[in-house]
Parts: sequence; C-alpha cells; structure tokens
Amino acid sequence: MAGTHIDFVRSGGLGGLRLSASVDVDALPPDMAAQVGDALGRVDLGALADRPTDAASGADRFQYDITVNDASGAHTCTVHEPDVPPGVWHLIEALLPLAKLS
Repeated sequence: MAGTHIDFVRSGGLGGLRLSASVDVDALPPDMAAQVGDALGRVDLGALADRPTDAASGADRFQYDITVNDASGAHTCTVHEPDVPPGVWHLIEALLPLAKLS
C-alpha cells in the first residue's frame, strides 16, 4: 500500500453529523495499515468510480464519499445506505475509527 492516501467522508444520518478522515496508509500503525490494506484489496476501485451514484439518500441514511490516491491514480466513489457493496463495507469499517467530526 506504499503511497496510498484515502480521503473518507460520512455524511447524513439521523443527526446529520459529518465524519471525515484523511489517511496516509503508510503512516498508520502496522495492524491498522494491514486492516485498511486488506479492505482495499476487496474493493474494485475502478468499477466503483464508474458506478452511477444512487440518489436514494434520506435524513436517516448515511452517504459515504471515498477517494483513494495510489500508484494507479485517483479513484472516487460515493455510496449510500442501504446500497453499499459488501467489499466497501469492509473499507468503511476500517476507516470509521480514524474519522473525526468535521
């Protein structure tokens, strides 16, 4: 995961609170870097970047915006609950502990 940087934003939800993280994977502790790297390995970033965004958001649902910059370039995707692909859930679960209110 050398040189991988991730920008993550969770918005919406019942309280409308926004969480965000800007993560340099190389700077994470080894166990956290391995967890994020494993989660990234489960996601086809190119397919997600090309996936049309679903407008099925609501006041009580979350929207996730994820941008991954790595050796292959920048890949951005937006997914909404409840239609989050399974592989993306693993990545979200790895990134949420790193996110702060913004």
